[in-house]
Amino acid sequence: MYNNKKDKEKDTKYRKVEAMWRRGCSVDEIVRSVKLSKMDVLDATQKIFALDMKRA
Repeated sequence: MYNNKKDKEKDTKYRKVEAMWRRGCSVDEIVRSVKLSKMDVLDATQKIFALDMKRA
């Protein structure tokens, strides 16, 4: 499914960000636990929000 280990790690981190975001965690809490930059977390949450808006 994944081309390499890096893609798998990226997907795993995205899934963690999504789960924490849906639970209502703040961006700072997500940054601390997932160990991504704040910009990466904000980008992921923006994509999640956009997908939710398309579904609605």
